[in-house]
Amino acid sequence: MKNMKNRAVQKIALALCAVLALFSVGCSGGGGTAGTSSVPDESTSAVPESSGTISSAPDSTTEPKEDTELLRSAEKYLKPITGRRGYTVSGSEPYYIGRWFDKTVGGKEYRVTLASGSSLHFAVNGTERVKVRFEITTLGSTPYYAVSTDGGEFVRGAVNGCEITLPDTGWHTIDLYCDGMNHNEDKWNLESGYAISSIDCGNGKLVGIKPDGKLILFYGDSITEGIRAVIPSSIASDSNSAVNTYAYYCCEKLGANIYPVGYGGTGIINEGFFATLDKTIDNFSSKRKADNSFTPDAVIINHGTNDVNIDGAEFISGYRSAVEKIHGLFPGAPVFAMIPFNQEHSADIREAVSGLDYVSVIETDGWGITYNDNVHPNIAGAMNGGERLAGCLTGILGEDWFTK
Repeated sequence: MKNMKNRAVQKIALALCAVLALFSVGCSGGGGTAGTSSVPDESTSAVPESSGTISSAPDSTTEPKEDTELLRSAEKYLKPITGRRGYTVSGSEPYYIGRWFDKTVGGKEYRVTLASGSSLHFAVNGTERVKVRFEITTLGSTPYYAVSTDGGEFVRGAVNGCEITLPDTGWHTIDLYCDGMNHNEDKWNLESGYAISSIDCGNGKLVGIKPDGKLILFYGDSITEGIRAVIPSSIASDSNSAVNTYAYYCCEKLGANIYPVGYGGTGIINEGFFATLDKTIDNFSSKRKADNSFTPDAVIINHGTNDVNIDGAEFISGYRSAVEKIHGLFPGAPVFAMIPFNQEHSADIREAVSGLDYVSVIETDGWGITYNDNVHPNIAGAMNGGERLAGCLTGILGEDWFTK
């Protein structure tokens, strides 16, 4: 009798463990990068970023039956969704795109990015409300997020109130972007940015989804970051928007995914509010090396605007060195050198990349960009710039390159 009771207790314990495991799939904590396991390390460590590769749905021989059924249900829901908002199931945690890393602060784990425009993508089922909990790590105004549900228009708000209301408890896709922070935040030294601690979907279930399309890496300054895209007279978080930049609109037009590395004031020689392009390539911050193990399909450089007082020879040397470093990291990706909208260092950029057969120059003179403050494009100007850039890319790479 005693052995029978022990076996009964063991069965109950195993059943409880199974229930808890299923619940952990439903509501992700810190989140993880698709194709990798997310095991946060000390605050000085970095983890691999989204690379355009995904993990396949778990096999029923290695995963609980309930998990497999959840992922298959998600796949069935996503299958009819096509075009820009097409997705592939990537696992049981959100799919992250951008310069994300895990960081432990005060014994608590966070998924952190210092680059506006970094994003996470997931689908939920069985809930009408999703709450993404951000920790405020900035010193200025509270950062903003932008969220699109089921491919709809973006809704923006402060990250300390990131609660997404859904129309029903069926399956829904969620694309969440870190949209804007105060222009003067010290991302380089203090790692001021966006920090996600958990995603709460109540009794619902969550799966990661990878947006279909090519991955385009953008290196740039405040114009790529989206400073003053919304409100021309302010540099606060609500004025700045990564989903209202030429880079985002270009990707939207092409059905591609944006991997943004834009920091205000930066340049080839000028460090601005972050670092030079050369340092930015190598580092997430002054204390953290970048993880460049992801694989972009194309790289776009939009620098020069902030190097207005830099000597031409010094600029040319720095620009070419950075381009060669990028090519060394991503040898299979074509590189596009954009002439800044204000044409600063245009001749120097052409000279810097001359003879490099993997680089194409994007001429922007005559694009008719409209601005909020004579430097930063307004929304109409960004849409125009994005559409024109998309046209240049398809003209160089071919109409079908982005759909292969």
